[in-house]
Amino acid sequence: MSCERVFNPKLWNKPTIVLSNNDGCVVARSQEVKDMGVAMGVPYFKIKDLLESKNVNIFSSNFILYGDLSNRVMKTLMSFVDDIELYSIDEAFLRLDDDIDKYTSLGDSIVDTVKKNIGLPVSVGIARTKTLAKIANEIGKLQRRFNSTTDLSILGEAELDDLLNKLDISEVWGIGYRTSEKLRGDGIYNVKDFKYSDRAFIRKKYSVTVERTYLEINGVSCFKLDNNPTPRKGISYTRSFGTPITKIEELEQAVASYTSNALRKLRKQKSVANFITVYIRTGKYGEDKPYSNATTMTLDNYSNYSPDFIKKGLEALKLIYKNGYRYKKSGIYITGIRDENSIQYSMLHSYNKSSEDQKSTLMQNIDFINSKFGTELVRSGKEINKERWRVRSDRISSRYTTSWDELLNIKI
Repeated sequence: MSCERVFNPKLWNKPTIVLSNNDGCVVARSQEVKDMGVAMGVPYFKIKDLLESKNVNIFSSNFILYGDLSNRVMKTLMSFVDDIELYSIDEAFLRLDDDIDKYTSLGDSIVDTVKKNIGLPVSVGIARTKTLAKIANEIGKLQRRFNSTTDLSILGEAELDDLLNKLDISEVWGIGYRTSEKLRGDGIYNVKDFKYSDRAFIRKKYSVTVERTYLEINGVSCFKLDNNPTPRKGISYTRSFGTPITKIEELEQAVASYTSNALRKLRKQKSVANFITVYIRTGKYGEDKPYSNATTMTLDNYSNYSPDFIKKGLEALKLIYKNGYRYKKSGIYITGIRDENSIQYSMLHSYNKSSEDQKSTLMQNIDFINSKFGTELVRSGKEINKERWRVRSDRISSRYTTSWDELLNIKI
């Protein structure tokens, strides 16, 4: 939401939403839309008339823009501390030093710097544990204190409890819908209730994670900063098509594109793999002839070279494709993942170190170019054609920061 407003100031204080893939559901709402009662995840078609009557600004997800601005924010945060966990595209945990008197001023400095350098508003929550830090941010939202710092570390116990009493148990990080309903059944309705529950009771009736969350709310750190995330065991890339497609050539373009994106992630975590699974299916509803299928292909050697996987992916597609169907979705799944420095090559297949080094250099150069000038600037030939398989994004904004053709024009 804020990313759209950075480049379009007319959106400030105006009701605005962002939709999911294929413009299906609401995935981001401005406060003005929240105040209308529009829930997260509601299908767009169900509230279309309401949004139009309220003159709500509607955008398709612009993942390239959001990802680039997220990277800029995270780099800014890294300039303030040495220990940081990049938790999601719009969240991070920072470990602060022991100078408690400076926590609030540091938080305010982060807010001001991100706003000045990038144009995005951020909220900073400060507390003794990760769960309490998340709660600090929720309290800031509850108090309508956006683009500011909420520091729970400076509060006394009674003052903190008063705030926790106003926060519903479902707002706690890691407490899902079912668990919150179960807690309510046990008379635990808000965070203060949870804090003063009996630990033995929580341990007996709930999971280890819930008990650790309980301890975190009581100031005992159980969730350490994860600044070295574990590499993924599998990497998937799936999408529903904006328009049903029937031709294998168009499915090949989609599979090639999905594979390229997955391999970029594989190389980023410095891994290799040797399996690719491809699947396709028609729509779930309204199809006279529903069909779905999947198959897995094995590479001769472990690799993170995109053309190797694209070739195998297209072979897999030919095995499962059937003519005469209207395909609505496809996807690929990369497995057999290992660290690139700890692989053992098969004695049954040839291995040429010089050739592999050339492939590695080529991929590094392509990744560098795409990261600097746009993720799809350099693509395989199979990906380039009429892209009817692309997700529907009728309301997408410009890629202001990564595309030369879409730079913001300013008239003076």
